[in-house]
Amino acid sequence: MDWTPGRRLSRLPKIFWPLGLFARNLYYGYLRRPTSWEQHVYQTLEASLAYVHTAAVPGDIAEFGTMTGRTARVLARSLAAQPVDTVPGPPRRLLLFDSFEGLPEASSPVDKDSIHVADGTWVRGTCKGLTPAELARVAQRYLASSRVQVIVGWFADTVAALPERSQFAVVHVDCDLYQSTMDVLDSLFARQFIAAGAVLLFDDWLCNRASPHHGEQRAWTELTQKYRIDYRDMGPYGAASWRFLVLGYQGVSYE
Repeated sequence: MDWTPGRRLSRLPKIFWPLGLFARNLYYGYLRRPTSWEQHVYQTLEASLAYVHTAAVPGDIAEFGTMTGRTARVLARSLAAQPVDTVPGPPRRLLLFDSFEGLPEASSPVDKDSIHVADGTWVRGTCKGLTPAELARVAQRYLASSRVQVIVGWFADTVAALPERSQFAVVHVDCDLYQSTMDVLDSLFARQFIAAGAVLLFDDWLCNRASPHHGEQRAWTELTQKYRIDYRDMGPYGAASWRFLVLGYQGVSYE
């Protein structure tokens, strides 16, 4: 649950904050029904996990940016529904990365010039959601604790600390900012942690009025050129999201 007041609630006298926070968490956590586009997001996540199991794509499942835990719940539930013996090695794990402090301060000129940073939507501390313990409980409703890892810290630090031989079959990128997206994917591709056949899902692809010069779109364009990524565009899903299938890239292929 999110116990930070946010911009709207902070305009009210502090005496009303506890009641407002309780009502907001009750609504978003238990009473609110998913919209049709949210259901499309959840179905796409489920289909992506089903695909990597069916195709025996090796690697774990990762989410970068967890906020409310809703998509983490879908990933955990979908992972638990799949057989554990489709690929060699131990059962797939779900790795959930977040600063748990909200977004960082925009440092890249690409981000500073973006619409959502300029209008105050994406500034330091926004998009803060569940605590690490709350997020772990969400995922562990479906998966054993040994298959869930909640990783706390800024992406530039936590991705760099991943052990060698890490591998990912599905990566859900909910990083918002260009720099945060680069902090994740530049390192994963450089260390060849993305498996051939992996699915990349960009939650905020059409943000910043769908500008190709900002955010996740700008990061992906630069990465495809830098690592000569061979990919299949799987198209949009939900309201602002996009999905890609990674066929191979510099040093990594099906062969």
